[in-house]
Amino acid sequence: MRPERREELLALLLDGSIGEADRLEILNEAASDPEFGRAVVSLLQLSANLPDVLAGDDRGDGFVRRVSHEFVRPSDSSVFIRTLLKNVAVTASSRRIRASGRRRTAIWLGSFVAVLVLSVTGWVVGTRRPPDPGVSAPVRTVDASARKETPSSKPAGEIAKTGTAEPRPAAGRPPEAPPPIPVAPVAPIAPSAPRAPETTMAPEKPPSPAPARPTRVVVARIESGSGEVFVRAPGCPELTRVEPGRELTGGDEVVVGAFGSSAVLAQGDSARLDLGPGARLSYAVSGNAAVLAEGRLGVELPAAARANELTLRTHHAELRADAGRFTVTAGRSGTRIDAHQGAAADVLDLATGKVGRLRSGQVAAFHGNAQVDPAKVDAAIRKGVAYLKGQVGAVKPFEHMGGAMHSGELVLWTFLHAGLAESDREFDGLLRDMMARPMLSTYCVSLQAMILEELDRVAHQGRIAACAQFLLDNQCKNGQWGYGTATAFAIPPADPPAVPSRRAVADFGKPGRPVKPKVVRRIAVRKMRDGPEVGDNSNAQYAALGLRACHDAGIDSQREAVQLALKWWKDTQHADDRSRPDPYAGKGWCYGNKEEGYGGNFCDPFASMTAGGVGSVAIYDFILGRDWKRDPSVTAGFEWLARHFSVSENFGQPWREVQWKWFHYYYLYSLERAGALAEREKIGPFQWYPEGARFLLEQQKSDGRWEVPDAPGTSVWNTSYAILFLRRATQPLDVASQDPRLKDR
Repeated sequence: MRPERREELLALLLDGSIGEADRLEILNEAASDPEFGRAVVSLLQLSANLPDVLAGDDRGDGFVRRVSHEFVRPSDSSVFIRTLLKNVAVTASSRRIRASGRRRTAIWLGSFVAVLVLSVTGWVVGTRRPPDPGVSAPVRTVDASARKETPSSKPAGEIAKTGTAEPRPAAGRPPEAPPPIPVAPVAPIAPSAPRAPETTMAPEKPPSPAPARPTRVVVARIESGSGEVFVRAPGCPELTRVEPGRELTGGDEVVVGAFGSSAVLAQGDSARLDLGPGARLSYAVSGNAAVLAEGRLGVELPAAARANELTLRTHHAELRADAGRFTVTAGRSGTRIDAHQGAAADVLDLATGKVGRLRSGQVAAFHGNAQVDPAKVDAAIRKGVAYLKGQVGAVKPFEHMGGAMHSGELVLWTFLHAGLAESDREFDGLLRDMMARPMLSTYCVSLQAMILEELDRVAHQGRIAACAQFLLDNQCKNGQWGYGTATAFAIPPADPPAVPSRRAVADFGKPGRPVKPKVVRRIAVRKMRDGPEVGDNSNAQYAALGLRACHDAGIDSQREAVQLALKWWKDTQHADDRSRPDPYAGKGWCYGNKEEGYGGNFCDPFASMTAGGVGSVAIYDFILGRDWKRDPSVTAGFEWLARHFSVSENFGQPWREVQWKWFHYYYLYSLERAGALAEREKIGPFQWYPEGARFLLEQQKSDGRWEVPDAPGTSVWNTSYAILFLRRATQPLDVASQDPRLKDR
């Protein structure tokens, strides 16, 4: 925000004539900039206490001394200081001072402003003159208890237990302006000791130094951590990596790295804050108030700590917790607060000023708006494509988990959506290689069907039918898919047609896709053999994508096979047993079923499998002619994703070894598919695309690739998934085909 705009907003804020849009702009800026936030807090308090200031009584005088001490500090810009002084005078002269006692305060106020200007100028520039010899200014001690804010009035109605009901204002009274975060009392500065009287013959003594600023107070301590945990001190642009035991003082910011990093903070005697991957938490310079800029934060506040309630602010809300456990998830586009066992808190909506009471088992959601620069997205995609083109020569077959694998289809699918011309050497080489290789893998065959349907579903319909045959013949007996093996029944056409010139995809960032040719022939495919007993949900979700592409190309897969696949997903969806039962926790999926999990271990839901499961259920509902938007499994899956929403971690992933960290970008592409297939721009209060795009723009390396620390050899996959997310490669189900007859009714 420009400094001129800040001055204008601060002036409106103090004068009391600010509009709702300007007030929201101020609060959003204050939440993201601690320096500006302190200025807003000071002005809010000064405006609210202006009658006391004008009256000139002890309470007003003490308040002015405290606000000036809190606000005027070397790290603050002189623009804010001038704005504060200027608008105090403007506001005082513009208000009607009716009482005779207040008319005489004009002189008092002018004197106060003049003295404060001189003091501020000397303090900031560093040329403040020492007091006269033998003179010490009186210091007023302000009782801390007199400054303690009284809790805001509770609304008559509580937050309804219906998911994300908004808090309501108190009955019979208009919504109040958002109260500021309480500022802890600042200890008065002791006066300098008076100097002895000077004689005419003695040399002049050097000026005594200015009083030392109070030492910043320790507000928390890093109790434990894993991965990368950083701290940024006030006024320092650099992050410093820290270890457990580091004490945090007012103004410090804690930044937790992505990809499985975490940190636990001990605040006070008993409060615990659990920071998830990608979280950014900063403390106010004074007091224990904290700002969660983004990420997930678990709060545990025992009832014994009620006297020291915790105040936490995000871009959209403020939580004042008395006791209990909470989970706060914050992003640029929204905030969600889940109240768990023993929870009790006031929640303030910063956009409306409404205050609600949040108790155990309830959820509060606050919506915002996040934007991402399309030009930056376009540039990132171009850099990523350039990196992938340089890696095509290294894309070779490999074996994984006993199955034959190849990365060529994933890279080709990425090139297709990134707008690479089909005449491009790398594109043409990957396409010819794919068409020449036998069908051996569920992943590869599913992606092949998707690629051919996107290129020309009519010209390649025969080979797409062979892809459908491979997928049906490799379906497991329980409805899943494994890595797959060759089947004699999946026979591609002997003479594949030449790839026609496809109308180029729209340029980066611009909506629009090539118009697909109308399907004039339908081909029925039936299952010819059984696959293995069980598979996994990763292969299963890609098989769903492949069957969806076959369906759009006019291939009718055996209905019983589709029903069996849908039954698997519905039967194995389960709640998260990490925490106590919660009606708003939703349900998700893991790598297998609830009992077996992966490798015979119990498996809680995690994000990549849950997003993939949501997309799979939606696809099978669509193929069967059902309304996927009202499917309870889709709704429960999105509720789970909303509760555990994150773009900086694949939440709940059971494999913590470094070689599995690349699943993070795999998850982001799953998240993109779930949002696109179900036609949802928001998951809970969060705009999944701006949140994810901003994360990806921050993580891209200078050579265009995306990588995971300590997981070499996965950059081609990571970069492909990142580009597919940024390009929003998945089409919604109801616009996937230009031929309405493809929907089975």
